[in-house]
Amino acid sequence: MVMNERIEQVKHLLNRYRATAVYVDNLKKEVEDIRATLAELPAAKTPGYSPTPGGSASNLSPEERQYIADERARERITELQCRINELEPILLRIDRTLDALTMTDRNIIVSRCINHYPWSMTARTAHCSPSYCRRRIDDILALMADMMLGPGDIPVPMELFNRSHV
Repeated sequence: MVMNERIEQVKHLLNRYRATAVYVDNLKKEVEDIRATLAELPAAKTPGYSPTPGGSASNLSPEERQYIADERARERITELQCRINELEPILLRIDRTLDALTMTDRNIIVSRCINHYPWSMTARTAHCSPSYCRRRIDDILALMADMMLGPGDIPVPMELFNRSHV
C-alpha cells in the first residue's frame, strides 16, 4: 500500500470516527434492550370471547409466540454482536493511536479531522499558529498511518536478520 493510500485511509477513519463511535454505542444499547425484553415472561393464555364462530385465526399460544420472538431476538443479538466486534477494534486502535500522540498533535488531529473545525479554531485548540497546524497535519497523519497500519516504507537492514551475527 502506498503511503498516500494509507494516509487517505487514516483520514477516512478519523472523519467517520464520531459517527462510528455513536453507532457502536447505539448497537450496544440495542443489545441491552433486546436482552431486557428476553428477560420478560410471556402472558398466560386467556380464553378469547368473540362474537364470530370458529375461534381465532392463530392457533399459537402466547408462550409459543414468545418462544418464536425470543429466537428472532437471539438471532438479532448475534448479528449486532458481530457488527460490534467488527467495528470496536478499529475505534480502540484509533483511541490508542491518539493517546500515543503529543498533546499538541492530538489536539490538531481531533480538532481538524474529527470535529471538523476550521484552521483558526484548530490553532486555538492546539495553542499554536494556523500555519503551524497546516504544516504539521500531514506529518501527524503519516505518523498515525504508521502507528495504526504498521510501518510502511521503513527500510530495514537485512543483515540484522542473518543468523551469523547472533
